[in-house]
Amino acid sequence: MIKRVILSVVIVLTLINTSIAQSKYEVDNQKSKLKVLGSSTMHDWDATAHEVFGKAEINVKNSEVEIHSLSFKLKGESLKSEKSGMEKDMYEALDTKQHPWIVYQFKKIIGMEDGILSTSGTLTVAGTSKIMEIPVEVKKTTDEVTFMGEIAFKMSEFGIEPPTAVFGVLKTDDEVTVNFNIVYKVIQ
Repeated sequence: MIKRVILSVVIVLTLINTSIAQSKYEVDNQKSKLKVLGSSTMHDWDATAHEVFGKAEINVKNSEVEIHSLSFKLKGESLKSEKSGMEKDMYEALDTKQHPWIVYQFKKIIGMEDGILSTSGTLTVAGTSKIMEIPVEVKKTTDEVTFMGEIAFKMSEFGIEPPTAVFGVLKTDDEVTVNFNIVYKVIQ
């Protein structure tokens, strides 16, 4: 009888411990989307990332998400645009030869309002790192956590000179907006 009670307690504690343990996730490149939007003196433009990678350790409890670690990166030259000739200038401005990766490293949750997390993390672009506050909406399923949001910033904040073309006639605006929908799938 005592052995059964002890065994039952051990099983219950193991189940409780397992259910609240953090899980490891990785970015699902096929489902994730990241798009950079900007404008110029001639037209609006956008570029979509085709190679997004990352890992996270997340604890999902009911409606709460605890992020223990989270990062993602994308290859600068995986940004593709439908505007002809733009990619070469973009890669040059991003200095992808010296700094091939654009990286985001989560630091902390600042707060939450109306279901939107206010987060802080380090964004590294063209070799320059800046701490950015980013509002993020989180959606959860059994084996996925999706982070969606948008952030605008000036390229010059990262030491990037906005690209020009046609002997300076075409000038890209300094401010860009990044829309993201990054899907992390559980791996443990």
